Amino acid sequence: MDDVAWRKALTEKYDLTEEQGLKLQTYVELLRKWQKKINLVSNTTIKHAWERHIEDSLQLVPIIKENAGDKRLKMMDMGCGAGFPGLVLAVLDIADISLVESDMRKCLFMKEVARQTETTVDVVNKRIEKAELSDMDLVSARALAALDMLCDYAYPFLNDEGKCLFLKGEKADQEVSEARKKWQFDVKTYPSVTSDVAQILLLSNLKPC
Repeated sequence: MDDVAWRKALTEKYDLTEEQGLKLQTYVELLRKWQKKINLVSNTTIKHAWERHIEDSLQLVPIIKENAGDKRLKMMDMGCGAGFPGLVLAVLDIADISLVESDMRKCLFMKEVARQTETTVDVVNKRIEKAELSDMDLVSARALAALDMLCDYAYPFLNDEGKCLFLKGEKADQEVSEARKKWQFDVKTYPSVTSDVAQILLLSNLKPC
């Protein structure tokens, strides 16, 4: 499918407004343009950006809404690279989102996407452990590190009721077992809509063993 077909399909599937769909199309166009100069995402996925990056991020929307209730969440996306999933979620304005990324060029890209899509988002150009953020309702990450390390990163930023939302691959169950050696948590698993072997993990009540 071309960009217009993808935009229309995802707009309908995820109940987006026409404006939101157009903003995501602008995002994809900028991703392709910048990818020629900066390695934002894998070159093997750039041709499938709508599915591999945009929809992979959009699938978190119903999970976030389910857990937000009537509250507007304060959210942090760790090591988000070109903005997935955090910047996609910010375009939809479903939470107050901080994007933490150590690569300055990727931060410049995200700021340009935010500018051209008129998206309000906090882009933090720091290493995760140096980010001066706190009291997060939700911390997310995709393709960043093993689950035990993600817990290490996320824990200092969470409030007492805070949760973690991590997109994981086929080794998700193994990573959960490994992480339980260091961390206590409850976990709810959701199937990925973009991969038969991937899973989405929602962690709550996270604390060290």
